[in-house]
Amino acid sequence: MEEMENISILWISNKEGGAKFKATAQEINGGNGDEKNRRELQSKKDGTRQRIEYEIVAAYEFVRFNITFL
Repeated sequence: MEEMENISILWISNKEGGAKFKATAQEINGGNGDEKNRRELQSKKDGTRQRIEYEIVAAYEFVRFNITFL
C-alpha cells in the first residue's frame, strides 16, 4: 500500500494483468480500535495493475481493506 498525503492506494496485479477486485475500506484508530468512514470501492485499471484509492478523512493511524476478487 502506498500513501500520499490524505490518500491510501492499494495496488494489485497478477501475471495476466486482470486482477479486478472490490474492497470495503475504513479507517481504524490504533489507540482504541474505533472505526470510521467505511466505504465500498471498485478497482480501476492502471496500466497492467488494478488500484483503489481511499481518501483519508478522520486521520486515524490505519486503513483496513477487506478485498473481494471479481
